[in-house]
Amino acid sequence: MTDSIYQQIAEKIDGFQVRLQQQQMADFIDAQLQVVNGPRMAVVEAPTGVGKTLGYLSGALRTAQQQKNCW
Repeated sequence: MTDSIYQQIAEKIDGFQVRLQQQQMADFIDAQLQVVNGPRMAVVEAPTGVGKTLGYLSGALRTAQQQKNCW
């Protein structure tokens, strides 16, 4: 789901490597934000170094792009 976002980041940042756990988290966040009927809630616990900030952000960016709430 978030493959295109990570591809764009990799094109801009030399040495950037996608972390599987980070991408799974981003996909989970995206899926939770897509919920129509019910609470849009997600709680994620992950160790240091997984990339939680980018995981949350990239999941939210994909949702915003799909809903045309963002550029």
